[in-house]
Amino acid sequence: MYELAPYVFACTTGRHCMFLDLRRDQYVSIPRTRFAELGTEIYGWQLPPDHSHPRIPEMAAPGLAEELLAAGILRVHQTELPRPRISPPPAERDSRAYTEFHATFRPHPDHARVLSALVWADYVLRNHTLFQVVERIATLRSRRRQIFPTNSAELAEQAVHLFYRARPWYPRNYLCLFDSLALLRYLCSRQLYANWIFGVREDPFAAHCWLQYDTLILNDYLDRARVYTPIMVV
Repeated sequence: MYELAPYVFACTTGRHCMFLDLRRDQYVSIPRTRFAELGTEIYGWQLPPDHSHPRIPEMAAPGLAEELLAAGILRVHQTELPRPRISPPPAERDSRAYTEFHATFRPHPDHARVLSALVWADYVLRNHTLFQVVERIATLRSRRRQIFPTNSAELAEQAVHLFYRARPWYPRNYLCLFDSLALLRYLCSRQLYANWIFGVREDPFAAHCWLQYDTLILNDYLDRARVYTPIMVV
């Protein structure tokens, strides 16, 4: 019996099994038809049925386990070692579209706090690996108790609006990784703890991330986020 390495996360898309190797900051894609039989030997793995292909023979994935073990994607199952403090991706996502923001250059009372979050995210991404960043955020979140007050969605939307009013002042291109991390830091400073969701898609392959507060997507459009399958939630 095998298991995913502690720094590896996985999901299934239409025709592939996707793996995110945080240690190498690398995605690995394997066709479902090659992975199907091996999936039954991975602890906790449940491969959704693929009705578009007939069931393949038991020897359809010769050497695949050895390849994944050598690559550090899999390891021999070790029940005494827990998974890291990173929540698994949700099976379903009932998201609502966030209120569209209109960035302006007008300062506001929280301007300095937003710029501080942007500087922090810039420094962290330049000086730490993605694995270190995710572990840092996951550790922080594990010490906090998520409480969603009655008006939590409204508060989150207001915070996002303030964030993007100050965002044009920071001289860095808009990137989903950087902006999501900076917004996450800013929200934490206001005692709002959103989920940082990483997703993938196939044909062509693409990776993306965004923030989601409960069921509310904060910094992306629903129509764009919904084409990605969540592979990791921090």
